[in-house]
Amino acid sequence: MATHNLGDYPHHPFAKNLRMLSYLLPSAPHYPALFYPESIERIRTGTPPEPTLSLLSLPVKPSLPRQSQPPTFDCDIPQPFYYGWLLSSIISTVLLGSITGGFGFVGFLVTVAMAVLQWFTYPDRQATYRRKRQHHERELKQFHQQVAQEQGQYRRHLEAYQQDYDRIERENQRLRSEHQQECAMLRTPAAIEEWRISQLNSLVLHPKPLEGRVDITQFDPRSYPEFESNSQFPGLLKNYFGDKIDSLRYLSGRIPAFCYVDEPVNLSIAIEINVPYTPRKYPNSGTNLKLLHCIGQDEPRLKIFQASDWFVLVFSERQVLESPRECCKVIAQLIDRLTGTKLVNTNFQRVADVRPDPQWTEAMARDMAKRQTRLKYARSYNYNFWANPVQVIIEPEEKQSTTNFHFSGVWENLDEVLMLSPIKNDSENSENSFFL
Repeated sequence: MATHNLGDYPHHPFAKNLRMLSYLLPSAPHYPALFYPESIERIRTGTPPEPTLSLLSLPVKPSLPRQSQPPTFDCDIPQPFYYGWLLSSIISTVLLGSITGGFGFVGFLVTVAMAVLQWFTYPDRQATYRRKRQHHERELKQFHQQVAQEQGQYRRHLEAYQQDYDRIERENQRLRSEHQQECAMLRTPAAIEEWRISQLNSLVLHPKPLEGRVDITQFDPRSYPEFESNSQFPGLLKNYFGDKIDSLRYLSGRIPAFCYVDEPVNLSIAIEINVPYTPRKYPNSGTNLKLLHCIGQDEPRLKIFQASDWFVLVFSERQVLESPRECCKVIAQLIDRLTGTKLVNTNFQRVADVRPDPQWTEAMARDMAKRQTRLKYARSYNYNFWANPVQVIIEPEEKQSTTNFHFSGVWENLDEVLMLSPIKNDSENSENSFFL
């Protein structure tokens, strides 16, 4: 089904009128108890997400100039003679002459010739040295100029970087401060309530459809036949809500006691009936006592229904036996608040509100079993339903609806939306039990 917007629901007073259910459905731990679909639970316990803090990127600090080595000058100052060579040549000539005689004179001539050659090449060697020296000095000057230029450029870049860094950091500090203030405002009760209301305004439920029927020839749903024949509640449900009421159907592998399904508006309500113990005639039944639906015991089953986008409305056995019509009124009140119908005004004006029934602990349930409480309920037989069926009136403009169930409307207070806190009140042991 398509998703509709706020303006598509002129007859959708859900948020505006839900405050009444806070009186009709008492706070924990009493019955009737209302449990919201999982999507609503997430909203009613959630808080606004913190806005993303987007900071300006800080500049990159400039790198230090590269550490280059200055050019080196490896030329020695030229001398008229290579004195070391000349001295060693003279010593060699003297030694050679003292040993070989004539070869000493030849060595002397060679030494003199080399000395003369060094003398004549001395000016050229001086000139070459000066040229190399001058070239080295130019290279060294260029090196120091380049180093000074790089150092100056680095200082200018560092100064510009520091200015940009300080400016951007001041701006980021302002953004952080604004972000902290915004987060603090979002954590206030008023802001949390406003966020939850806005989320609920945009929420569209998509309840999981019912599955196959229970084959009672293969599976015994225990006391459901007795319950149907000994209580007005099943018949009243059918009479007031027509073919929207179903039973003995699977939902996510579990069997709700009764199901209210209004497919055109995507509204589904699991109607559960909790009993404190079984067997009903304990201790005269010959069966061991089993405590059921004690406070804090029954979360898994409820979560399965809630995860299927179903509301769960739980009554006690005492309520459906002693006040079946009042229990139907509670269902009608919930439907009216969620869909904008006027079932209460048309069919329940003379029906009183259901009397709250306390939920029980294990100790309370055991005490109720000892006192055989389940055998002492005052069943409602003062009205012959089958002889005098109730005429149910549905206004024509509200009888047919093609819009999805959508939390829309102007909500003034979250209490108008969240009628009461869900109570963990279901039992995995009684997942197939309707009326034990």
